[in-house]
Amino acid sequence: MANRLSGINPLAYVGVNAKNPSQIYKSSRQPASTDVANFEIGTMWIYNDGAGTTEVYMLTDVSAHVATWLQLG
Repeated sequence: MANRLSGINPLAYVGVNAKNPSQIYKSSRQPASTDVANFEIGTMWIYNDGAGTTEVYMLTDVSAHVATWLQLG
């Protein structure tokens, strides 16, 4: 019991199912609203077409098995 973190310790809270770092996925296609399986909120999707175009997306919402990917850059 002595090794447990108490609620007094400011480092005790790690969030709800906290993961660090977030998942990073690289692909030669852009994400679609159907790209839901095996992705969690906060997943980064890096799209590179091989011809110099690189775009970064983040999964911001999943509702009724529909993904919302926000283009960051």
